[in-house]
Amino acid sequence: MPDRSLSITTTALLDGLRGEDDEAWGLFDDRYRPVVAGVVRRMGIAAAEAPDLTQDVLVSFLRDYRAGKYERERGRLRSWIAAIARNRVRDFLRRASRGVRKHGESALAEVSAVDEFERVWDEEYLRHKLRVSIDLLRRSADFRAKTFDAFERVELRGESPANVARELGMTLSAVYVATHRCRNRLAEIRTQVDDAFDEGAGVT
Repeated sequence: MPDRSLSITTTALLDGLRGEDDEAWGLFDDRYRPVVAGVVRRMGIAAAEAPDLTQDVLVSFLRDYRAGKYERERGRLRSWIAAIARNRVRDFLRRASRGVRKHGESALAEVSAVDEFERVWDEEYLRHKLRVSIDLLRRSADFRAKTFDAFERVELRGESPANVARELGMTLSAVYVATHRCRNRLAEIRTQVDDAFDEGAGVT
C-alpha cells in the first residue's frame, strides 16, 4: 500500500500517542478528525463552533488515553471516541440551550438518542474510509490520470460513458475497461483500508 498510515499497527500507534510522537498523533488526527467533524456538524453545531468542539473531542481522547482510561479489551477504539464525541456534543447543546432554549432542546433530543448518534457516526466513519480509498486509488501508480478521470466521471459522478469518452478522447470500450479496472482496484484498496481502520493493521 502506498500510504504508511495503513501499515502502522494498532499497538505502535497507541504506544506513540502515549508520548510526544508527532507522527502517531498526525496519523490519528488524519483518521478521526474528519469523522468527528462530520458528526459534529450533522448534530447541529454551527460551522463557526464545530472546529473547536472537534478539537475538544480529540484532546479529551488524548488526555483520557494518557491517563490510562482506555482498555482495548473492553471495546473498539472508535466506539470509545464516539462516546466522547457524543458526550461533548450533548454538553455543548445543553449549554447552548440556556440561551436559545427551543433550538437547544430540539438538538439535545436528537443527540440524546443513542441510536441516532451511532447511526450518524457510522455513516461518517464509512464515508471517510471511502474518501481515503478513492484518494489512494487516485494516487495509485497503476493507472494513468485519464483512466482515473474516466472512472471518476462515470462511477462517482454518474456521467454518461459516451459523453466521457468523447470529452476525454477515448473510445467507449476504453472507458468501460478503465472503469472496470478502477472499480476492481478500488475494491482491493477498500479491503486494505477496512483492515487498517478496523480489525487489521491499523486502529480498531
